[in-house]
Amino acid sequence: MSTDVNILLSTYNGEKYLPELLDSIANQTYPHLKITIRDDGSSDNTISIVEEFARLRSDVTLIRGANIGITRSFFTLLSEAEPCGYYAFCDQDDVWLPDKVERAVKALNNHPTDIPVMYCSAYELVDEELRPIGKSIRKKMRPGFGNALVENNATGCTIVLNNAARDKLIKKLPQKALMHDWWMYMVISAFGTVTYDPVPSILYRQHASNVLGVKTNPLGRWIRRIRQYKDRDGERLIRRQVCEFYELYKDEMDEKTLEMTKRFLDDSFINRVRNLFSSTFYRQTAIDNLIFKVLYLVNRI
Repeated sequence: MSTDVNILLSTYNGEKYLPELLDSIANQTYPHLKITIRDDGSSDNTISIVEEFARLRSDVTLIRGANIGITRSFFTLLSEAEPCGYYAFCDQDDVWLPDKVERAVKALNNHPTDIPVMYCSAYELVDEELRPIGKSIRKKMRPGFGNALVENNATGCTIVLNNAARDKLIKKLPQKALMHDWWMYMVISAFGTVTYDPVPSILYRQHASNVLGVKTNPLGRWIRRIRQYKDRDGERLIRRQVCEFYELYKDEMDEKTLEMTKRFLDDSFINRVRNLFSSTFYRQTAIDNLIFKVLYLVNRI
């Protein structure tokens, strides 16, 4: 397998910030790049910006697609991208630090190629003008399957996969994943290795039109955390995602992973109480753990 890194970018009406992102990709210190861009039905000048970028480079592939949403668009990219050694996910409004890809490749090269491995990193929060507003809230991370079941800690625009991880993911694509990055974190932590880099690799831009964002004030973070857990229209979305994971992979999980998944899905009150007093399922911070435990106890997860 080649040492090329295929950068997977899903665009949608991203004309405002896209040129800065593309410039940061062009300035990467790692030279062996391919860039696959799938446009998700943009109606602004996004396509023109991409075409101009592609005109100056021979390593860009543009896929014009219908609007299917960010999660399905990224899974489509992962499935249809030219096979490479590694696959890096990319958002249209961020800026990559110059050594982002190089650092990820060095980390992934420390692992066997036949084991699914996912790299992810911290990020630096910036405003619309790229002025720093604080480093990643998660300065430390304890990756693990028990965490992946209840919390997404792998920020998609920092993720890089090896080819074994890509093969594992595209064989069974989900229909009910909350986000592509959360699903990847769950699958790879169950069947492979997740490695976390605490040094920021991107400038993560916060602005009004973010599909997802990070609240930087304390009240905003509390409100966001609670909303992430609460059900929508009566659906327990985290449970729904884990149910689909179980149905797709129950015949492939090892005994420990299968038992953990079943324990999470067991709705009995006695089981929920038992789980609260164990460290099997956890979030990264004490505040998030508290919110999780309360809502899990009352069957709202």
